[in-house]
Amino acid sequence: MWSVTASTTMAASGNCLLSEGLRRRTILNRGELSGPTISGEISRLIFHPYDRGIVFLNKGRRYHLSPEIVSVRDHKVSIGPVGMVEHLLAVLLGLKIDCILVEVLGRELPIFDGSAREYFRSLTGLGTYELDQPQRVFPLDEMELTYRGSRISVIPGSRLEITIIYDPHHPKLPRQNLSFSSITNLVWARTFAFVQPDDPRLTNYRFGLGITREGIRPPPRSPDEPIRHKLLDLIGDLYTLGQPFSGTILAYNPNHRLNIGLVRLQHQKGYNR
Repeated sequence: MWSVTASTTMAASGNCLLSEGLRRRTILNRGELSGPTISGEISRLIFHPYDRGIVFLNKGRRYHLSPEIVSVRDHKVSIGPVGMVEHLLAVLLGLKIDCILVEVLGRELPIFDGSAREYFRSLTGLGTYELDQPQRVFPLDEMELTYRGSRISVIPGSRLEITIIYDPHHPKLPRQNLSFSSITNLVWARTFAFVQPDDPRLTNYRFGLGITREGIRPPPRSPDEPIRHKLLDLIGDLYTLGQPFSGTILAYNPNHRLNIGLVRLQHQKGYNR
C-alpha cells in the first residue's frame, strides 16, 4: 500500500526555476554504443547532440523524457516502449547532460555487466558543451512516500543532496548508508538479485551479482557495491522528471516503484502550482 504525506507549502512558483548562470548541456560529438540486453539480444545506441531536452528515438518515434510516459516493468524502468533506461539516465545526470537524442536500435538499452560503466566511458569520451540556453531546475516539494516498508522523503532546497539507507535484513548485506557525491563513485557498481544457492544462474552470472545466504557471486568489487548500485538506480529513476532538480532526498530501502511513484507525485504537484 502507498502512503503519502505532502506539504502544502510550495517550493517555488511555476513549474521550474531558471538556474542563475548555468546553461543546458549536450554532448560535443556523435557516438555509438552496443551491448547485450537482459533479454539476450544485442542493442545498439546512437548518441546525437541535441538542444531540446532528453529524447529517445525508437522505430521512428520520439519519446521526450517525462514522468507521463515512464513505467516500471520486470524491475526495469521504461520510457515509452524503451526499457532499461535507468543506468544511462544516472550517468546523464551525473555528467550534467540535460539535452541529448538517444537513438535506440532494439527494445531496451544494454545491461552490459550490470553497471553503468560503459555508458560513463562512452559519454565522457564524446565530450560535452554548454548550449546558449539557461538551465531549468525543478524544485522538489516537501513530501514523504512509503511503499511496502520502503520510504523516501524530500525536503525543499536549492541544492541536490541524496542519501540512502539500505538494510535488506540479509546475513551477507549489513545495514549501510551512502550519500551522493560523484557519479564516478557509482558507475562501476553492478545490479544484484537475491537468489537461492542452487540457482543455475550463479554458475555464469553475467549481468551483476547473485546474492544467497551463503555468499555473493561473483565476488563484489567492494563491500558496499550493492548500496552503490541502489543509489545509482535512485538517481536514474529521479531523472525521469525530465530535467535537473533540487532538494534533499533521504531514502530507506529504495526501489524502482517507490522512486517512480515519487517522481509522478512531484510532477503532478509541479503542474498544479
